[in-house]
Amino acid sequence: MIGRNRRPTVPAFVLFLLALAVNASAQTTSGHGVDVSIGGSWVGGTSFGSSDANFQAPDGSSLVLFKTSSELGAGGGLEAHVGFGVTKRLGVEVSGSWTRAELRTDVSSDFEGAAPLTATNELKRFTLEGSALWTIVARGRARWFVRSGVGWLRELDETNVLVEDGTIANVGGGVKYWWHQHGRGLFGNLGLRVEARAAFRSAGISLDQKERRVSPVVAGGVMFGF
Repeated sequence: MIGRNRRPTVPAFVLFLLALAVNASAQTTSGHGVDVSIGGSWVGGTSFGSSDANFQAPDGSSLVLFKTSSELGAGGGLEAHVGFGVTKRLGVEVSGSWTRAELRTDVSSDFEGAAPLTATNELKRFTLEGSALWTIVARGRARWFVRSGVGWLRELDETNVLVEDGTIANVGGGVKYWWHQHGRGLFGNLGLRVEARAAFRSAGISLDQKERRVSPVVAGGVMFGF
């Protein structure tokens, strides 16, 4: 639901993975290593449904003044992941993202015959997530993985007046491909990361009573290994 200025609440699972990541980073001498991914993402849109603005006449009948239909369009943004190896197959990640999308409301069927109109508002979303990553296939330079996690989100409108916090979870998979693995430092190990996932959002800015929503996400970016 629409609200403002709620204080963030980071799920305990994220804090647990942060602690696990710190512990894993101290074990990089075992060869599991650390990787950092930076890139872009596309997030699918979601519908908030339609509703009628009704007026109750003196005789008790209902008169429709106008109808509205709202949706959050698809959007794009940036995301980053910091991954830590725990075993040869299991890893943990801390991820952050920023996305922008357009919130649209169509107003039609006005009782007085006014022309249909569309009201728009830009929505910004920030997330902080912790995830567990499992490598299912390691072949050559490619590492195919599945990933699942949960985290905190904050959504703001274009005026930064409406602010809502919520929870976001992810389930998906992808591939990490290392095309350069010949040294240490920032450019010693380079690769690409591509993944697709389902993002489950709870709370945040909403125009109806539905508590949970799911959107497809496709992301990719450059990867650095240390």
